[in-house]
Amino acid sequence: MTVTQTAASVGGYPDHGELLVLDDPAVAHHIAGHDADPLPERADPDNAAYVIFTSGSTGEPKGVIGTHRALLSYFADHRERVYRRATETLGRPLRIAHAWSLSFDASWQPLVGLLDGHAVHLFGAADMRDAARLVDGIDRWRIDMIDTSPSMFGQLAAAGLLELRAAECPGRPRLAVLALGGEAIAADDWARLRALSGTAVHNCYGPTETTVESVVAEVADSPVPNIGTAVRGARAYVLDSALRPVPDGAAGNCIWPETSSPVATWGARALRRQRSSQTPLAPVSGCIAPAIWCGGWRRASWPTSAAATTR
Repeated sequence: MTVTQTAASVGGYPDHGELLVLDDPAVAHHIAGHDADPLPERADPDNAAYVIFTSGSTGEPKGVIGTHRALLSYFADHRERVYRRATETLGRPLRIAHAWSLSFDASWQPLVGLLDGHAVHLFGAADMRDAARLVDGIDRWRIDMIDTSPSMFGQLAAAGLLELRAAECPGRPRLAVLALGGEAIAADDWARLRALSGTAVHNCYGPTETTVESVVAEVADSPVPNIGTAVRGARAYVLDSALRPVPDGAAGNCIWPETSSPVATWGARALRRQRSSQTPLAPVSGCIAPAIWCGGWRRASWPTSAAATTR
């Protein structure tokens, strides 16, 4: 720890951990013995960008390391799929609500909006849990987009979210974009969401190991609940227990090749490759653990990343 106070005051700090006093003569002497030249740049797309701890997908507690490459790939898909369309409609950058815990990988969903020039409004923990307060904040701060869970959306709708109107255009709903994830969307709720006018609704899904979201569906595009198609730069396969493609309409496990996943996991018993197999959909050198939801092809052709999957 470094502080701006003098060394004479350090005695008041708790007696745990290591305390480093930069103006201590011994510390200054040690630092002076090192090379003063700048350290070489070691930035690489596969460097770790973050660690998120989860027991999802495998049930085994682990820390998942997301890389810069994977995070930027996720951002690129979000920019094309979500941000660009909304900004064209509004004629300005978005105001995005951040109402996720920062210990949850979904917290990256609103944060990547900063990379595209959008504003992100951080809601406090108390507001995140209180639907009425969150709806009030969405209206007060003129929020254009929020990412939340289907169950929380139900509470927000009951608190009047869908009745809010844009201040600059009373004929348009307050929200230009609604993204849902973390849970399956019930058929009745899906129909209700499809009926919304003026709000683009996205159903987002993906294990933590595949960097936040790996498949996204536009709710307006389908009369039945589904998790859509793979995000940019990723592939999603629906395979049986032997890792073979399932027939059209059959249920199976959603599998993502390791090219779509973060670089590693942090945990004593966590493995980077939960399964390894040769499949007809080469190249799949290593598959991560199957998702907790089953999928089914909505098209007859097996080897296509454009086939949507159903939850």
